[in-house]
Amino acid sequence: MRNRLLILFFMSLPLLTFLNCGESQEFKQGQDLYLNYCSSCHLERGQGLRGLYPPLAKSDYLAANQDKIACLIRNGISEEIMVNGKKYDLAMAGIKDLSDFEITNIINFINHSWGNNLEYIKFVDVKSSLEACSNK
Repeated sequence: MRNRLLILFFMSLPLLTFLNCGESQEFKQGQDLYLNYCSSCHLERGQGLRGLYPPLAKSDYLAANQDKIACLIRNGISEEIMVNGKKYDLAMAGIKDLSDFEITNIINFINHSWGNNLEYIKFVDVKSSLEACSNK
């Protein structure tokens, strides 16, 4: 019986390796939250939607405004912004239900996806940013 279990275990290793191949788990919660809350407008690969919703992939606005992104996710934005040389003026609704931790995870997922190579954002920095924007 023990030999059969060992054989079964070793036979299943290649399958487990194949199933996990190429799938990074580092930003998994951020990815899941992004797909649930953000991808309907910014699309699955962060490319945005033709002049309506700005891209997050390789976004100069995202790179230049890291200190504002947490507040933007929580409270939305209604002002016109420039992203990669194009104007976007469609209002974005905030997502009040997300916790500070979830917002941190979304930002870190976006910062490290689709060609973005932005810094890792710490939870304490997001929390501080959200406290500051809620006091305005």
